[in-house]
Amino acid sequence: MDIQKLFPSLLVETPRVILDKIIEHNAVENQKNKAVVSLHLSSGVYLEGTPIKINTENNILVIISGEEICYVQMTQIDCIRIINFTRFVDILTDDTYFEVKDELVPTPLELKRKQRKIEEYLKSTFGVTLVNTALEEVKDSKIEKFQMQQFFSSLMQSLKNIGGYKDGKEALEVVNVLTISSTINKLNVKKNSEGNLELEVNFKEKFEADFNKQLENKLEDSL
Repeated sequence: MDIQKLFPSLLVETPRVILDKIIEHNAVENQKNKAVVSLHLSSGVYLEGTPIKINTENNILVIISGEEICYVQMTQIDCIRIINFTRFVDILTDDTYFEVKDELVPTPLELKRKQRKIEEYLKSTFGVTLVNTALEEVKDSKIEKFQMQQFFSSLMQSLKNIGGYKDGKEALEVVNVLTISSTINKLNVKKNSEGNLELEVNFKEKFEADFNKQLENKLEDSL
């Protein structure tokens, strides 16, 4: 893992927020990769173990280590150290950071071919012209090229689903242009004053698990 690339995505939160995320992670049934932390208390005591529960009423943290269990007053925690933190990047970045193996990264030519298929489908089925200003912008980033490839698959499936029923097909047929652009914000789809669709996608951050459904819903809502 390239630690330097990870830094911009790291959360900067209080020990309590981080502990809540760790406990949620550790609580997953059959979780084999439980996070272990080292706590530095205001009394000067160090504790190490696996956080498993916080009582929100009295602010007590429960951690276990082997055959030992400790009950810690949250207000006494000055510092939390996460052991082998690179194993828990999803926790510490809100699942926004990820790495892509080289063999999964599409070439610029592969992306252009995938885009051409969507262009042909849109034009022949609905009479819509596709304009993608983001394609050139992602060419130097492995993650963004991978995300673009995933996006193309999601977009094609969404268009086929919407165009598969009468109202959806008719709504797409009145659109002249579908424009795709990159953004640093969340996924957004809107219809402009000319009745054309503008689709903004953040290719830098990992798509959420329900990205496909989000995309289809937002396209439908904009039509």
